[in-house]
Amino acid sequence: MMTILTTQMSLILLLFLSITTFHKCMCSNHTVVRCNEKDLDILLTFKHGINNSLSMFSRWSTEKDCCVWEEVHCDNIIGRVTEIDLSTYFFEYASVKVLKGEMNLCILDLDLGGVDLHKETNWFQVVNSLSSLLELQLFDYNLNNFLIGTSIRYLNLSSLVTLNLDENNFTSHLPNGFFNLTNDITSLDLALNNIYGEIPSSLLNLQNLRHLDLSNNQLQGSIIDRISQLPNFQYLDISANMFSGLIPSTVGNLSSLKHLFIGSNNFSGEISNLHFSNLSTLFSLDLSNSNFVFQFDLDWVPPFQLYQLSLRNTNQGPNFPFWIYTQKSLEMLDLSSS
Repeated sequence: MMTILTTQMSLILLLFLSITTFHKCMCSNHTVVRCNEKDLDILLTFKHGINNSLSMFSRWSTEKDCCVWEEVHCDNIIGRVTEIDLSTYFFEYASVKVLKGEMNLCILDLDLGGVDLHKETNWFQVVNSLSSLLELQLFDYNLNNFLIGTSIRYLNLSSLVTLNLDENNFTSHLPNGFFNLTNDITSLDLALNNIYGEIPSSLLNLQNLRHLDLSNNQLQGSIIDRISQLPNFQYLDISANMFSGLIPSTVGNLSSLKHLFIGSNNFSGEISNLHFSNLSTLFSLDLSNSNFVFQFDLDWVPPFQLYQLSLRNTNQGPNFPFWIYTQKSLEMLDLSSS
């Protein structure tokens, strides 16, 4: 079986064997189209970190300008490498994604596609040096000690707007300062991580947050009061946790909300049309596996049109909820065991 990655590959290889999207940096006003020496060094380091199974890499030779190498693209004005595109190559025997990205240091988006960072020692320092990083995808990397390690205190993500830490088996609580990493973040994913305990109050610092996925953890306490104070939510998934308490009617003030998944928790109390009074853009709703007491007015007409609705394993009472008849755009409806 062909092996693309070596067991002792360099961090450069780790960073580039993934799908990455980068921002083009105007680093000089040179008009000579020639490969930048720094870019050349990085390309060669990357090449040497791979078992040279693809003939394409054997044609990456210093006898030619790297801007004319196969699948390497340079800016026509400044001569900097702006893209490496291996999307046409199919790594059938490698558990890696295709390579696509820019070679200068103005990295904006980084997706490390399933590499086991638990065994790497210097990835944190390199990521921390990317001060312009806007998007960081670190899902399914076995970062089980990351949240409780001392290194997270020194993480510099001041420009970050998207952070995905799904499926890392953290099995820990969220440290108090976790939500202080960046105030500009708009999308945060922490699903499928066995995170337990309560959500730190620092969550309220993320006033620009639009997408939050905390699903499939063991989180406890009352979170909705805090979430209803974050006005820009469009996507909220806290399903499959151990959250409890009442759902305040103020959740109906999240007028930008499109997707709401709060099922499979320990919430209690009433759910009524007041909770949805201003949710005119709501598209998906999951209230399944819950003990809510549903108190919708018989003549209530929701301000939204749902595409997806799950009321599985809920107590809807003796009559079919009349308001569901008003949902003309429904394509998925789950009322099983209700």
